[in-house]
Parts: sequence; structure tokens; C-alpha cells
Amino acid sequence: MEVAPEQEKKALGVPEVKEGYSDGSGQATGEGCGHRLSAASHPLSPPCDMDSSSSEEFYQAVHHAEQTFRKMESYLKQQQLCDVILIAGNRKIPAHRLVLSSVSDYFAAMFTSDVCEAKQEEIKMEGIDPNALWDLVQFAYTGCLELKEDTIENLLAAACLLQLPQVVEVCCHFLMKLLHPSNCLGIRAFADAQGCTELMKVAHNYTMDF
Repeated sequence: MEVAPEQEKKALGVPEVKEGYSDGSGQATGEGCGHRLSAASHPLSPPCDMDSSSSEEFYQAVHHAEQTFRKMESYLKQQQLCDVILIAGNRKIPAHRLVLSSVSDYFAAMFTSDVCEAKQEEIKMEGIDPNALWDLVQFAYTGCLELKEDTIENLLAAACLLQLPQVVEVCCHFLMKLLHPSNCLGIRAFADAQGCTELMKVAHNYTMDF
């Protein structure tokens, strides 16, 4: 027996659509033409049997941190938005407290505590080489550092003071490569003074081997 199209739709559970458009209440009116329905008739939410997570996405910018620090470095070069000036010797180095405290535990403790330096615009950095301080400020923004034999000890001493463990580690390994019968005793004494136990042990063992 032939089944009428309307009966076939009802048997399949297909809702009947009346011509006209919705008045916003979900009921179709007799005005207009075609089969225009309101959003209320076709909600955007997924059916109950569909995973609701399919309507959500998580986005992460691949180079977000790199681009952000690059922008901060440009502010440093242009001396814009700087909120602190570090003074070492006769050199004044402008910087941003947020960047310094993000990299250095020394500055983090200084800027987040109640010490007087926390609110000072200019901070005197005693016992630190001006060039080494500048190199480490640059490192805070770029993550790059140039190691040289004639400045490595000043750089390591400054890194120890500012509590930069990554820099301390690379400086110590650099000095290990420089060990020579002519300097091993001096490097061992320097490592002991800075509290770099691994470097001191390596230098000590080196002195015992020759």
C-alpha cells in the first residue's frame, strides 16, 4: 500500500513545518513566504546525545611569550614605561620591575616586600660590576647571554647575587672548559667564594690530577 508523504514524515518523526515565519515565540505565522523559521525553532545547542565539548575550543598562541618579551625589549630600548633605574658605579640602567622580578628571585623579593627599595625609583646596586649588571638585565628580556673569558667571573658573581640559577649554571660550565694548570687554583678559590660547589669540586679534582 502506498504511504502518503505526510504520513511517511510522521512515521519517521520528522516535525511538520508550516509555511511562514516565526513571531519569536516558536510559532509560525501565516505571513511571508517560504519556510523561514526563527532561531528558537532551531536552537544552536547540540542534541543531548552529542558531546557538549564539541562546541568549545582551546586556543594557544605559539609564539605569544616570545613576542611579548620582544615588545618589552623594544620598550627597554626606547626607555618607555620603565619604572625603576638600577645604579651600578657610574652607570644608570632603566628597566621594568615586572620583567626583573619575573626572572630574578633577588628582584622578586625586593619588589614584592616592604623594604624601602620596593618603592624607590632609583636603586643602588652595591658590589656588582656595571657591565655585568647590564648584560643580565638584557638577559632578562631576551634570554640571550654572551660569555667571554675576560668577563665571566664578573658575570658569575653578579648572577649569584641576583639569584639567576640558569646563568650561574652556564657560567660554571664555561669556567670548567677554561680550566688550565695556570688558573685552576684561582678558579677553585673563586668558586668557593661564590658558593658554586660543583665548580669548586671540578676545579679541585683538576688540581689533583696534574
